[in-house]
Amino acid sequence: MRIAILTNDLHPSRGGPPRVVLGHALELRQRGLFPEVLASFGPGEEEATRAGWPELEEANIPLHLFPRTGYGPLGRSPELSAHFARHIADFDVLHLHGTWEQCIASAARHAHRAKVPYVISSHGMLDRYSRTQSRLKKWVAWNLFGTGRMLKQADGAMFGTQEEQDEASDLGLQYQPFIIPNGIHLDDFSRTVGEGIEQLHASFPILAAKHPLLLFYSRMHPKKGVDLLLEGFARIQSEFPDARLLIAALAQDPSYEARMRERANESDLRDQVVITTEYTGDRGRIPINAADAFVLTSHQEGFSMAILEAMAFELPVLITHPCHMDEIGDAGAGEVVEASISGVEEGLRKLLRRTPDERTAMGQRGRHWVEDHCTWERVAEQLESMYEALIRGKKASP
Repeated sequence: MRIAILTNDLHPSRGGPPRVVLGHALELRQRGLFPEVLASFGPGEEEATRAGWPELEEANIPLHLFPRTGYGPLGRSPELSAHFARHIADFDVLHLHGTWEQCIASAARHAHRAKVPYVISSHGMLDRYSRTQSRLKKWVAWNLFGTGRMLKQADGAMFGTQEEQDEASDLGLQYQPFIIPNGIHLDDFSRTVGEGIEQLHASFPILAAKHPLLLFYSRMHPKKGVDLLLEGFARIQSEFPDARLLIAALAQDPSYEARMRERANESDLRDQVVITTEYTGDRGRIPINAADAFVLTSHQEGFSMAILEAMAFELPVLITHPCHMDEIGDAGAGEVVEASISGVEEGLRKLLRRTPDERTAMGQRGRHWVEDHCTWERVAEQLESMYEALIRGKKASP
């Protein structure tokens, strides 16, 4: 089986979706299938994008990169579109990672014409919250790029959880839904508590004292709810004067980051909160090694790799309901709260009132939950079954 896997942007700084694409490709190849990865890249980003995923070359998985004019969803890639026009019929199935990007709709159009089945992983972009953001851009995508037609003609849509699928139900689309979580290799997530934290303490002395350290590790973007986290923490900081909050973010939205830094520097937070964008790539292990718990207070997520990885590292988690992972609370691996200041406040209070041993036990239950549900081996088996179902369905259709 030959599978084309397309995402608009594979740059390593783009967060979880590129890692999901990588994981899919590697595990499908391990199962004896033949995936190829395709993506566009922005000005000056080709080298970093290609260098960011050496595993693909090591596994003999073709990586096709095409220049993109413009930034983000509005960017165009005529070369990528031309490539699909020539080669889409060579594949048995097309897996699209994205929703609103022009190159995604273009590839889907070519697949539909060639009668190649395609499935969409929206990564939460069909959630109601996401659809309310940047309404003009989404109108352009739906009506001019062909996103609306792409969704209506899709053979399948893949969601990480039932909650994520439910978020798109009001669109009334006729695709076949599949629920398949993201995955990880647990062997890659062995935490060395304390390793490298001298450097962290030297850079940020307020983190050096003994205390529970809460870690936010995700993109600096409004949908990630850093503002909710800061305001929720401000409400409980006097109850827990030894607690510290480390926001180790991936830089993305400079204006939002500036506002969050300004808020964190106010008198009620400056002695307990650090915001930094220094810890990326392999250096990201340093704050993880130092942390006592992980927090992600998002307004919207698909199936968050950051949460999954935190649990694999045996960290208890505090997340919001829009992360679509309420089962974490049911498993006793963390606190799941409303995406509001008061919700985050109460979740932080519950987490910090627990003893260190109780938080350790929560982290261990999280690791067990990942073992049971989210290894890449399990995910790849489900992916192959999904592709086979889509191919059968396409052959049976008139």
